[in-house]
Amino acid sequence: MTTKNEITPTPTDNPQIHTLLPLVMADIGNIGKDQKNTQQKYNFRGIDDVLNHCNPALVKHGVTCSVKVTKHRVIEVETEKPGYQGGPPTKGFRSRATLKMRVRFSAPDGSYLDNTTAGEAMDYSGDKATNKAMAAAMKYAFFFGLVIPVAPGVVDDSDHDEKIPESTAKKKAPAKAAPKPANDPNDEIPMEHGADKFQTDNIAALTRSLNMDDSSIAKALSWASGGRVDDDAKKLYSDEATKLINELTKRKQAEN
Repeated sequence: MTTKNEITPTPTDNPQIHTLLPLVMADIGNIGKDQKNTQQKYNFRGIDDVLNHCNPALVKHGVTCSVKVTKHRVIEVETEKPGYQGGPPTKGFRSRATLKMRVRFSAPDGSYLDNTTAGEAMDYSGDKATNKAMAAAMKYAFFFGLVIPVAPGVVDDSDHDEKIPESTAKKKAPAKAAPKPANDPNDEIPMEHGADKFQTDNIAALTRSLNMDDSSIAKALSWASGGRVDDDAKKLYSDEATKLINELTKRKQAEN
């Protein structure tokens, strides 16, 4: 059954959206990592980069874009922030938003193609988590839906493995160190996957408020990491830190 504003293609139909989107894709070009995260030291492509590149191509070919959030969830976790200008710490909440969003590309004849993606984001001021999650979902709806190239060359973009120059490969390799255990707690965690400062500060604040001693903290870290970490919350992965924060928050609420 065909509903309003939908097109069911037949062998004789020629919906414009299938002709116009390839033209849009051809005009967009590649999008490099031109923005920098100064806190965690990495380059990235922001939603503004995507919109600035895609808007002229969409307008040129008469393709419009609309969005609809189909699922949305926000979780708030109690947190503690450093005081302003050296003042005492203040209590607040960290918000984590997850959502599913449909992005629709429409042609002048009413034909369209939908692209549904997910977005996830955290915010420590409490009012921007959903906005950030929508921006993430929109960004990847464009990247995946329009198959946007990310860089002019493979070795120039950090999304790709760079080939080791032949001259470097021929150099004498240093002596190999003894292999580490599979789950060595001293292994360095990739920055993008590790617990951030807000998470580690939150864990520290919660353990203080629960009057946990070093032994109890070590047990909590070991529980969250599956036995991988027992001495420093900075060695936790982001999802492990979130797991521990949620558990400690439950304990704090039970005390109250």
